[in-house]
Amino acid sequence: MNILVLGHSYVENLRRLCENRRKPHTWENPSNAHGKVSVQMHGYPGATFKRLTEAIEAGLFVHYSPHVVICQIGSNDCDRYSFDETAFRSDMNTFIYACLSRGVSVVFMSVMKRSGPWYCTPDEHTVRREIVNKMMKSIALENHFVHYFKTTNVYRVEYEASDGIHFTEEGYRAFLVALRKSVSWFINKVRK
Repeated sequence: MNILVLGHSYVENLRRLCENRRKPHTWENPSNAHGKVSVQMHGYPGATFKRLTEAIEAGLFVHYSPHVVICQIGSNDCDRYSFDETAFRSDMNTFIYACLSRGVSVVFMSVMKRSGPWYCTPDEHTVRREIVNKMMKSIALENHFVHYFKTTNVYRVEYEASDGIHFTEEGYRAFLVALRKSVSWFINKVRK
């Protein structure tokens, strides 16, 4: 099974850390723990659902040939001056269609907290994040090719980089643990 972890800067930064040859014992790629499952990561700093859809339509899946995409996405969609739920739902549905029409299932990892969003207040981001997570969960209940995985134990103040958005090295370790759990969760779900 080919799994592509797709998302914004969290995914790209984690990919770079996993590929850093100076720390192979620390940043083991998640696929090493699952045998016949290949897990690859591809991230775009600042990515939104629209950006990921554009990448898919431009041929991203041809390179990776995924059976499933695990998405860490939505934080940048929430971190805007204004937030339009209807437009967001449309962007998310377009992304889902881009995946499913290519035979690729979707697993959404819940949108994580940011204490220092750039374009809105932390309280606005929290409200928007809750709306987005509910939307993702709702779609997963309606479509058996779309899944929702709630990440736990990833956000802690000590895991935050000074920008209030990204992780420290310790935070990326916690994110890697959450990513491994999402891969295991999905594999177990498929086996049932």
